[in-house]
Amino acid sequence: MIDSRIQTMIDEYIQLMRSDQLPVSRVYVFGVHAKGRFNDGDLIHTAVVLEDWEDFDEIKRKLIRLRRNVDQRISPFPYLESEFENKDTGAVEIMETGVQIL
Repeated sequence: MIDSRIQTMIDEYIQLMRSDQLPVSRVYVFGVHAKGRFNDGDLIHTAVVLEDWEDFDEIKRKLIRLRRNVDQRISPFPYLESEFENKDTGAVEIMETGVQIL
């Protein structure tokens, strides 16, 4: 379980991503916020799992631009859905230790 303030921020972030037509399939919070051991200034590591993308750099720019409307501490990490389906190393750790929001 994550702090309710973080939950609210990520919910708002998800709404912005959907409004921007990003094909988001899952969102996880991982790292210190998922473990409940955080300080107010810590980054909010967020795995944003997308169905697909054509340009990784463009997706990263969009995710950063959108987070500015919510909280600068959100640190988005884009992943493809296939990475989670195939259980790539980073995806497995996020699924095991992170908190799925969407």
